[in-house]
Amino acid sequence: MIRQLWKTWPRAGIALAGLLVFGLVAGVLLLPAQSANAATCQELVADSGFESGAGWQTVATGNYSLFSNFLAHSGAKAAHLAGVNSASDSAVTSLALPANQPIALSFWWQVHTEETAGGYDALSLLLTDSQGKPLYAVAGLTDLNAASTWQQTQVDLSAFAGQTVQLRLAAKTDGSLVTDFFVDDLSVTACAATTATQKIFLPLTNRNR
Repeated sequence: MIRQLWKTWPRAGIALAGLLVFGLVAGVLLLPAQSANAATCQELVADSGFESGAGWQTVATGNYSLFSNFLAHSGAKAAHLAGVNSASDSAVTSLALPANQPIALSFWWQVHTEETAGGYDALSLLLTDSQGKPLYAVAGLTDLNAASTWQQTQVDLSAFAGQTVQLRLAAKTDGSLVTDFFVDDLSVTACAATTATQKIFLPLTNRNR
């Protein structure tokens, strides 16, 4: 930047040199204020790792918990939906999405199945309004998506910023050949850009007098 000042404005360069000499005498050089943009992000899902179940309302077909330590991407537990025939399981959490901020959703999943033809068992991840009316189909998985390793899905939900919504996991299976749906680290983040002003002080050594 100093080189550009010298090249473009020779007289300004001379003045700048004078300021540098003054800084040497004063023992400190104050450079102009600089603005830095940074993003402050917040996690909107109370229990994104399904460790405690906080903030989630669940309905299970059988007498089992939808948060299991059978298979987890991180931590001790994950959401484990279905895994039995004729299942109709759901897990719902409410989110207040901040206005005028980018909203990003991501989650990890695995699907294990006994199905051979495919397409009979399914898991959906829906965004609904506060009354449960569907707004957006975030993701859909079936037994055709069977995978033995964790997969990640990422979705931009910025179009719904400023709304209070529900995030709904729902799994259904038919009457034979079970499918297990595992979901973990389901994260929804909102990131606000902030501008910080910084002044840079360069300490210099005083000349002995």
